[in-house]
Amino acid sequence: MEAADISGDERVLEIGPGTGILTFRLAERAKEVYAIEIESALASHLRNEAKKKGVQNLKVIQGDALRAELPEFDKVVSNLPYSIASPLTFRLLPMEFKTGILMYQAEFALRLIASPGTKERGALTLRARYYADIEGLFPVSRNNFYPVPEVDSVVVQVKRRPFPYPLQNTRFYLKLIGVLFMHRRRKLRNSLLLGFMNLPCTEGMKKQDFRVILENVVDGATLEKRAEALNVAEVVEMANVLYRELNCERRE
Repeated sequence: MEAADISGDERVLEIGPGTGILTFRLAERAKEVYAIEIESALASHLRNEAKKKGVQNLKVIQGDALRAELPEFDKVVSNLPYSIASPLTFRLLPMEFKTGILMYQAEFALRLIASPGTKERGALTLRARYYADIEGLFPVSRNNFYPVPEVDSVVVQVKRRPFPYPLQNTRFYLKLIGVLFMHRRRKLRNSLLLGFMNLPCTEGMKKQDFRVILENVVDGATLEKRAEALNVAEVVEMANVLYRELNCERRE
């Protein structure tokens, strides 16, 4: 609640409210709370509790958060269902909102916040950073829950913002991220040569032709790195030069 810093004019989204332990705390501070709950029994419970407590700024939406129409919101504050954490995160990230305070399984959270050079850093990290700045706030032990789950958790802060680097083409950039990490233990030269067919604008291209372009426009020292060592600026630079040299603008 402190991290979310909710003001009285903000609309808050909660996904997976369960019995409403967090939900009614949110309703005390927010202008409006939208709680999306897939279980009909829990959705009914929340509505009944809101009626008993006289809470009028809570709207309970019974449905699947991956498919339901999501309302406009300013902040999202949730203990997300861990089984759908990845698709749900990438459903939320393109939406217009200010801040997310989200609890994830620790393993997933560490991949979201991973720094360059760490084994946790991957395509997930860079794709998420296209939309937002993400940082870990604090760990949550499995022993804080009943029944005790098999995993620990981490609460992260997601700050939505425009992408801070100039991109020739967003689709090409996001596709390149996937190719870079497709063979993550290989050096970038080999990884790109193995996966270049998955990039836009390479249909029918021979590996040798792509190799010539690659080695002409990407610094040799960069090609000797592995994907997890790259920072966002380096991936952007690579995406921009490859997009231009592959004549993607003309092919699209």
